[in-house]
Amino acid sequence: IGHTVLNNVKKMKRIKTPTLAALNKVPMMPLQETTPEKVAEARANFDLIDKDKLSLETKAETIKALDLNSRGKTWPMEVQVYRLDGETAIVALPAEIFVEFGLTIKRKSPFKTTLVMALNNDRPCYVPTLKAFQEGSYEVTNTRLKAGTGEKLVEIAVELLKELQPGTEMSDENDAVGQ
Repeated sequence: IGHTVLNNVKKMKRIKTPTLAALNKVPMMPLQETTPEKVAEARANFDLIDKDKLSLETKAETIKALDLNSRGKTWPMEVQVYRLDGETAIVALPAEIFVEFGLTIKRKSPFKTTLVMALNNDRPCYVPTLKAFQEGSYEVTNTRLKAGTGEKLVEIAVELLKELQPGTEMSDENDAVGQ
């Protein structure tokens, strides 16, 4: 990675007219629900996790059930967007988002260049696509979030990017600080 960065520094374009601004939104995203039976099973399995007596899936389900039991029904997931100039923006999302979400944000962004970063401010788990929820996978087993969360995060990110779009008037209360 270091060599790639060093080899491309000379090709980088400088931002000649910065127009810095930032917005954020912190939606409360719905968590999956667990049952008393799953929590009891998880408590019984907990001491076996480090002894390699459980499958990877059972380990994930054990930790997930205990984690969900200790939380409420929602999780705050901050979405941040930063405008660097009229052509460049950064989106910062919490969690390990599926790549499809980043690609969708880039495609729908009004900015020529949009950088999407994951694992910002929090790491609540994976954020699978609706398709992944239908197919099933380790990430789906391990996520705490309900299906549709990633699509909602994309929607919020794109809305915020459009608010920061050059020529869009931002209200004083949102200007460069967020919502």
